[in-house]
Amino acid sequence: MLYASSLSAQASLLAVPSLPPVAGDSSRQLQSGIRFELPPLLPLHAMSVSRTAPPFVRASLLAVGVSGAVSLADGPMMREIAKLRSDDGSMRRASVLCASLGGFVPLSVGGLMWAGGAIAGNDVVKHIGVESTQAVMLSGVLTIGIKGLIGRSRPNASPDDPDHFYPGRGFFDARRSSFPSGHTSAAFALATVLSRELSGRYPSKRWLIRGALYGAAGSVGLARMYQNAHWPSDVVTGAALGTLSGMQALSWHAGRR
Repeated sequence: MLYASSLSAQASLLAVPSLPPVAGDSSRQLQSGIRFELPPLLPLHAMSVSRTAPPFVRASLLAVGVSGAVSLADGPMMREIAKLRSDDGSMRRASVLCASLGGFVPLSVGGLMWAGGAIAGNDVVKHIGVESTQAVMLSGVLTIGIKGLIGRSRPNASPDDPDHFYPGRGFFDARRSSFPSGHTSAAFALATVLSRELSGRYPSKRWLIRGALYGAAGSVGLARMYQNAHWPSDVVTGAALGTLSGMQALSWHAGRR
């Protein structure tokens, strides 16, 4: 009895009165009334920045997160894509056709629209051509820089191992310039500009316009994976980089429309 009474007395001494929760803090309370202080998942200033950052910054952070998540499945996804490859010449020809929509084609489209609009005196076409050219060039500069610095091996250079990196080698060795996909970034840069401009001028057909443009851009990334030239995360990052480049080019001309 004395022992039980002693335990009861000690428990009463250890009891902590229940405190009302403070709005916005990271406290957690147990039913016993003991209040624990847990550190927040992110510093308060970081959470504030995430809420108040410009859309471009938020989109960039989202792109990084999605790319990181996809990279965890690069190997399994490429093994599944490998099962789709066959000796059928039509599939290879289709992949070549789709891949050709990236690379230098978007830059050529932008340049032709710029020059054609200037020659014909069509300010609308010229304006869209300028935006498209700037978007593709920006995505190209960013892509080349990241490729060179990261130096990631392509799937055809390191089969089944997406984690081979040779920092700095991507500038000089095409086999080490997998991340991100340049074809995909160029295609999405052009698609972003054309989608915004054409949808604004033909709002009733905006879903058709966006579907066609982004569908074509997406086929570039799929083709590059089918050709064993890029990992899935290369394509996702290239798409994000191209989209962000297009958004940036559009913002440069926002007051001139």
